Amino acid sequence: KEPFFQAVGIFRPHIPWYAPVKYFDLYPKEDVFLPKVREDDLADVPSRGHHGIRKNWHKWLVENDEWRAAVRGYLASISYSDAQVGRLIDALDASPHAKNTIIALWSDHGMHIGEKENWEKFTCWEESTRIPMFVVAPGVTATGSVCDRPVSTLDIYPTLAELAGTALPRQLEGESLVALLKDPKSGKRVQPAISSYRRIHGVRTDHWRYVFDPGSKLEELYDHRKDQGEHDNLAYLPKHQAT
Repeated sequence: KEPFFQAVGIFRPHIPWYAPVKYFDLYPKEDVFLPKVREDDLADVPSRGHHGIRKNWHKWLVENDEWRAAVRGYLASISYSDAQVGRLIDALDASPHAKNTIIALWSDHGMHIGEKENWEKFTCWEESTRIPMFVVAPGVTATGSVCDRPVSTLDIYPTLAELAGTALPRQLEGESLVALLKDPKSGKRVQPAISSYRRIHGVRTDHWRYVFDPGSKLEELYDHRKDQGEHDNLAYLPKHQAT
């Protein structure tokens, strides 16, 4: 009878990639894709930018022909997680609260599966920092709508607070996404999405990713309009200094 809140944490697809066999059966090994990689992808990344990259993992997986099997385990774990989300949604839909409950689904970080010779996270590149994020807010969101603006997990709390009609503390650094939920093309956003790992920081705008290490002065700049894989570091080209 009272408003309720549930925080439901689903461990998968975190390593180790264990799941019931039926989820592996969804992905026959011979059909599993591998990410497109460039052998020289790290050539334009300053040496400090290689810190934390799990090259040894990647080398072992390639040399032992386990890269495809690892990706298969990741895909199976994702599908297993999807199924658990489905159980939660089915239960909500069967309850009297389905049309009056806000749902927010996100993950804590992205996942390298061999891109830039890396596995897991530990970088400020796109693959480490890009996450799934879904919000269903009855009377606010439209089914199937998509927003391509970079946002941050810092934005989740102010978004939910506004949707629930709760006053926001002044010290929050995130922005409410309610305007974007109502109109994904509204463009109403003040700041870029910022990520940090140890002392390295990444900034993501609509078209650009900038990575900066204040210790070594490492810089990386990628134009996502034509380089979504972040293969070409433009930071040291004079024509991009203003950017």
